[in-house]
Amino acid sequence: MEGLHLTEKGKDKLNKARKWTKFLAILGFIGTGGGFLSAALLVATAGSDGVLIGLPIFASLITTLLPAIFLNNFSNQARDAVRNDDSNMLELSLGNLNATFKTYGILAIIGIAGSLIAIVAVLASGI
Repeated sequence: MEGLHLTEKGKDKLNKARKWTKFLAILGFIGTGGGFLSAALLVATAGSDGVLIGLPIFASLITTLLPAIFLNNFSNQARDAVRNDDSNMLELSLGNLNATFKTYGILAIIGIAGSLIAIVAVLASGI
């Protein structure tokens, strides 16, 4: 006997959430693509200074690409799970949703740590 049963109302809510995650994934892909183009133009036009600025931008854009990929995978797999009444596909989709929020959590921790380091550095420098 299965421990979890998804009702029609639950399937409807999952399907609506899936549509929003697809929208957010597309926005993430567009934003990341625009960022990559901008960074490439910067590197191409600003010489060695552009490379110094552009490489960290390219690296940071990966942090926007990963959640978009995870959200897109969640959306596609959730769609298939609802259409085919497939618990295994639902499990896979939830794994991608988990990966999305794990990525955001790690980025938040990095951001908080960076802010704390910056505050300590400013206080230590006497500015």
